[in-house]
Amino acid sequence: GRVRRVLSGRPVRLLTFPLVSTALVLATELTVYFTPYFATALRVGWLHELMYLHLLAAGCLFVLPVLTREQALPAWCTHPVRAALVFLDGIVDALPGLVVMTHGTLIAGAWYLHHAPPWSSDVHHDQQLGGGAMLGVSELAALPFLLVVLAQWARAERTQTAVLDRRLDGELAPAAPAQGPAVLVRPWWETEQGEVAERVRRAPA
Repeated sequence: GRVRRVLSGRPVRLLTFPLVSTALVLATELTVYFTPYFATALRVGWLHELMYLHLLAAGCLFVLPVLTREQALPAWCTHPVRAALVFLDGIVDALPGLVVMTHGTLIAGAWYLHHAPPWSSDVHHDQQLGGGAMLGVSELAALPFLLVVLAQWARAERTQTAVLDRRLDGELAPAAPAQGPAVLVRPWWETEQGEVAERVRRAPA
């Protein structure tokens, strides 16, 4: 249908190309946290929701083609390549958290200094904890993702092995005798002309 044609079109294939989608995810996260985007989104409600949608859409560009069976990925992107890309994406996703954790200045500092919770004594320390949380969550999210890809790889290998086994069994099986119309074979004593056959024919039933 129309949706499938759109999903298999050139723009979607370009955006879901593994290296492109990974770069888009990294660029999105760095743009959110190291431009006025994040500070503005904290003050403007609709922009805050748009930011969530932006982050979700960027992540889906990488995740959905790798996990689904849609033909959005190139032919060379086999299951081993997908597993390697997921591992690489987990490393790339850790970079924003690492940068936030080690950043010397506050991100959206005016907002957090004004809205600091009463139990927080050091906003800079909170940012370091937040960066560490981003780092940990990104790695924890990548682990089940990698396990799913590995499970798909194992399932595909079993299916391919079963197909090859059936094909090999078919090639090694002896040829079946040709199937034709049944031929009625008469008893030997009805066709032979010897003395024994003559006696059998004359014998009472």
